[in-house]
Order: sequence, then structure tokens, then C-alpha cells
Amino acid sequence: MVRKKTLNQESNQSCVRERKSRKKFICGLKMSKGLIGKLLISNPKLEVAVFFSRVFLKKEEEVEELLEKRRFSDDLVVNDLSWIGQVLPTPSLVVETIKHKKNEIMQHLRNDEVQKIGVYGMPGVEKTSVVTLVNNELLKGEIQFKIIVWVTVARKSGVIELQNKIAKAMNVNISEDDEDETLRAGMLSEILSENGRFVLILDDERERFSLENVGIPESFGGKLVLTYLDHWIYVDEWIVKL
Repeated sequence: MVRKKTLNQESNQSCVRERKSRKKFICGLKMSKGLIGKLLISNPKLEVAVFFSRVFLKKEEEVEELLEKRRFSDDLVVNDLSWIGQVLPTPSLVVETIKHKKNEIMQHLRNDEVQKIGVYGMPGVEKTSVVTLVNNELLKGEIQFKIIVWVTVARKSGVIELQNKIAKAMNVNISEDDEDETLRAGMLSEILSENGRFVLILDDERERFSLENVGIPESFGGKLVLTYLDHWIYVDEWIVKL
């Protein structure tokens, strides 16, 4: 009898702790189902109880499915993603060559079959100026993109640092203390995929990253624009040479 009482106490304490967690609603559903089960045993004719028992079962499944979909909610903090973009300062003097290259990139961005656009050339040929004009042109809304992200890539950026910069540009916290690249990549990919068409501009890329490892989905209407020195870094997209 004492052991049974102890088990009951442990069970109650466990349930209390569970209620304090994000699954407290499920705990309540389980308790409710238990009460309904006792009613059914004492009176099998309670058809109403049978009905509600089925309702609770269905609701529990829906809640568990919702929690699974939001599996990153403890580490992922998403602010307002209704519109993301930042106008950047433009050069005081824009030569015709720069305008022409900007228009060329914009034409590729209008093409649904093009996902990645590489802009390469030696230092001092105004690659950053060109993509700055592209960024500001996109923000005018001629081409409908919900997220327009600009990231200046450091010379020795690792995957985690690049993930942090992309998240910060989107006003998103993906738990900078967590060094699990795969988990962080899943968070970024989820955000970009769920929020529709996006353009990610990575300026001054120095080495090739796996888009999957970073968390950049290669579908869902997304576009990637990169500037870099060496044309061999990316060879599987449209190339704009300066």
C-alpha cells in the first residue's frame, strides 16, 4: 500500500512538472481521458462520454502534430517577417557599365528558372556597387519578393558565422550559443521556405559553402546573388562578369 501511494505521488509530481512544460495541454487531455474512461467502466451506456473521448483523442493528436511542426520553438525566436529589407547607400556616381550590369542581374531575377546568380571580378570593379543597386531596386517592389536579405561575408566566415549573419539580417534569433550547424540550418531553411519568395545577397564570398549546410533552400521561389573574386567558386549558376 505504501509503495502504491509512493508511485501515485511520483506520478502526480511528474504530471505537475509536465504541466509546466510546453506539453501541459496534452497532460490535461490525458487526465480528462482517464476520467472519461472511468465513467465508461461504471456506466457503458454513456454515449456522450464515448463521443467526447474520441474528441479528446483527436485533439491530442492535433496538438502533438503541432508541437512536432514547431520543434524548433525553444531555440527559434521569430519577429515580424511580414516584410524584410534594408535600403543601402548608393555610390554618388554610377557609370553606365554599372547600370547595365544591374539591369542584367534584374533580368535574371525575373526569370523563374534562375535561382543563383554569380557576380565576379577583380577587386575595385564595383561588384558591391552593382548588387547594392540591385538590392535597392528590389525594394521598390517591381519584382515581388517578401524577404530581401543583404549579408557582407567576412573573409574567413565559417558556416555558423554565416548562419548568424543571415538570421540577424532577417531579425531572427536562432540561438547563437548552439553550435549544432545542422539544427541551425534546419531553422533557417524553415523560415525561408515558410515565408515564400526571397532574395539572399551574399557580398564578397571567398569560399564555397554547401547551401544545404547553411540552411538556404534550393526551391520555394528563392534567389541567391553572390559576389566573389574567383569565378571557380560557383560554376552552376548564371555568371555576370565585371
